[in-house]
Amino acid sequence: MALLAAAVVSVFSLTIHAQKRASEWKVHDRDRKPPDVVTPGDKPWNPPSDAIILFKGDDLSQWRQGNNKPAGWKVENGYMEVTQKTGSIVTAQSFGDCQLLIEWASPEKVIGSDQGRGNSGIKFMGKYELQVLDSEILGDTSGVSRGYHKHADKLPLQLQDHSHPVRYRNIWIRELPEQQLP
Repeated sequence: MALLAAAVVSVFSLTIHAQKRASEWKVHDRDRKPPDVVTPGDKPWNPPSDAIILFKGDDLSQWRQGNNKPAGWKVENGYMEVTQKTGSIVTAQSFGDCQLLIEWASPEKVIGSDQGRGNSGIKFMGKYELQVLDSEILGDTSGVSRGYHKHADKLPLQLQDHSHPVRYRNIWIRELPEQQLP
């Protein structure tokens, strides 16, 4: 693999309730309940105590293809790899507000141009995409839809299949608790 990238992504669903909740707190409000204490992993790449392990390198039991079929991507040497034309995969569990750690690598031999090389993506709530591309690309994103789109409070996380052998490993997610109003 030519490049290994890691991302820690915090995603907050923008439900009407969440928008209302956010507007009721003042900046630096000392009355806001502090977050729960979480024990961190013993190494930076290890998950914290409250994380759900979505892929640790040996099976796809936390992932599904469409129609709830077992995920058909290749698993070997501690990573999962997009298997051409098997389709995108989604988590068996749904998530709302979350923090995600995911590592990916673009293909060792990259062929093509623009988004036709090393292309995949991580999709949240069925609508919001974190684009995974070969690092040499700065593609045009002018056609990307931005902004809030109505959706359920919790939906599966999706890894996209664009027929490029992108690899993923060490994937964990933390559900972030809903903050209670005073």
